[in-house]
Amino acid sequence: MNVFGAIQTLLNHQYSFAAFRLPGQSDPQLFYDGVFVKQKIEDPSPKDAFILAPFIESDSCPELAYVEYKSFDPKKIFSVSNPKSGFQPKIKSPHILEKEVYLKKTEQLIERMQQSELDKIVFSRVMPKDIPLNYNWSAHYARLCEKYPEAFVYFIALDKHHFWLGATPEILVSYANDVGETMALAGTQSIHNKGDEGFLWKQKERDEQAYVRRNILESLQQFQVKWLHQGELKTKIAGQVAHLLNHFRFAMSYPNTPLSLARALHPTPAVCGQPKHTAKKLIIESETHQRSYYTGFLGPIDSAGNTRFFVNLRCMQVIRDQAYIYVGGGLTADSNPEKEWEETELKAQTMLAVFSK
Repeated sequence: MNVFGAIQTLLNHQYSFAAFRLPGQSDPQLFYDGVFVKQKIEDPSPKDAFILAPFIESDSCPELAYVEYKSFDPKKIFSVSNPKSGFQPKIKSPHILEKEVYLKKTEQLIERMQQSELDKIVFSRVMPKDIPLNYNWSAHYARLCEKYPEAFVYFIALDKHHFWLGATPEILVSYANDVGETMALAGTQSIHNKGDEGFLWKQKERDEQAYVRRNILESLQQFQVKWLHQGELKTKIAGQVAHLLNHFRFAMSYPNTPLSLARALHPTPAVCGQPKHTAKKLIIESETHQRSYYTGFLGPIDSAGNTRFFVNLRCMQVIRDQAYIYVGGGLTADSNPEKEWEETELKAQTMLAVFSK
């Protein structure tokens, strides 16, 4: 049995699990026969876990850890015990924003930035899609892995009616062999805009990415990481869109850890805005849906401190026979509401393009 067959078995038996394929790897990993617990893993982590953290924590949407699991090995007999009773978030369908309302809210936010209340805010919305009850989700996940080889592609089943799937391009914190990595990823345009001399980036996109880069650089410096190195600015392709990107490499300084750094960086200006606290408050006031685990972070951590956390972008939440695709974009004082709507439509194609006919 391969990993996708194991996922289908788990789905048939309505068991929770966490599957993920790291960027550049060929085969997904599967954690199963464990339990999602409503607790923050201690720092440093005393045990292996898969972390699922929300954009904003609440009693109904806490940071979760999948623990006490088995790792799938195709060379061993695959078997599952009775499902353990873990934390099951309250399932609430997100509010869908009509285009006219989205444009009006976007225009109001741009006006506030023109009055210098803040430099950037990330405004999001949700797109619904009907799903057949007998839809083959394991085959869907296989297509996600095949289509996006350089993304972190995951499939999380919180319970029998509640899934999260995504293919995110953005590292929050990666740490292994005493070397850490994070990135400043922002600015968006269609991959079809590439010309003979590459992509042409407007000042609006460059400014948006610069906000993120400066904030992450300052956060790393405040965290007193060692031998901090900033990579050159380049373009990264992610599905149907291109972004501007800087990599950062560093080493941790005692007593800080990769997990504490991830919690300090989150949420970055790439998913929130700048200044962070002002933008977060305005997001709560302006968005009519709860982001839940969209723009949170997720990934595995082990007791040795090795960490692979990614920002939860290009993702969808599945509740029974409905998929909800979360998309957003960074607004600045120079943004155009209609173009921002078009950007969210483009970003949604990362998830929509994988559905079978």
